[in-house]
Amino acid sequence: MSGLREDKGFVENRIYKKKFPRYKMRNAFHGTKFAFIFVIILVVIVLSSSWAYSSITSQRNTRENLSDNYDATANHVVINEVYYDVKSGYSEPQCEWIELYNPTSSEVNISGWILTDNPYFNTTRYEGYWVFPSGTKIAAGGYILIVHDATYKGQFSELFPGVTPDFDTNTSNSIPDVSIEGNLQMANTGDDIHLFDSSKNEIDVMWYGNGGDMGSTNAAKDVSEGHSLARYYNAEDTDNPSHNFYDESSPTPRAQNTQSIPELNAFFILVVAASIVVIVRLFKKKH
Repeated sequence: MSGLREDKGFVENRIYKKKFPRYKMRNAFHGTKFAFIFVIILVVIVLSSSWAYSSITSQRNTRENLSDNYDATANHVVINEVYYDVKSGYSEPQCEWIELYNPTSSEVNISGWILTDNPYFNTTRYEGYWVFPSGTKIAAGGYILIVHDATYKGQFSELFPGVTPDFDTNTSNSIPDVSIEGNLQMANTGDDIHLFDSSKNEIDVMWYGNGGDMGSTNAAKDVSEGHSLARYYNAEDTDNPSHNFYDESSPTPRAQNTQSIPELNAFFILVVAASIVVIVRLFKKKH
């Protein structure tokens, strides 16, 4: 019996030695396959990173490709949020409003500055505009909120309780007034809003929907009734509203907007996460 066991062991050993090169080749093949897949995943990550970086860089460089007419000047106050398609059951244009924001570190005097939907304000006047009274200033990091009629049937207070506008156009209430000329009313299908300083230099501009006088190119997307168009709170101003504004379902008058531009593209994050999962599974399988 012992001889049979020895013979059997000898045969098994012969079989193992005979098959061992195959196992070795198979392990080598799996190792090569693992390395190949790993390299492919790294290439995908690099390409995705490059694409995400290019997308962000393109947005930040948009200003350089635009006309000087739409370039921001010094003391760059921005049109920060626009509420133009009023919630159902409330009145237009009475409840419409525009918010300005000062992102700089210094107070800005906007006495005599003008809000209008006329891009040619510096040459002619044929549409409505609002002029800020003497002594109007925006603190560093501060806001200015202008409502058409802040006290009309108490509607603004119902829509935005606790918010006190800085200005409106109703001379019969206690809210300070902007000087008005013509009819500055924002169309629900699209319009353009311009901010000029007292010397009629254009400081900022935004347009949405069909874009009004600016046209639909680079226009911010038209929003649903009761929503606002709000500037990303960490956005550089590229004067490209399609990049700088988003649909805000809960408008934030006289307060910081809620969304920021992501520094990494969502698709890139998804690719990286999936790649890590694949690498981990392959590594476990190999070992």
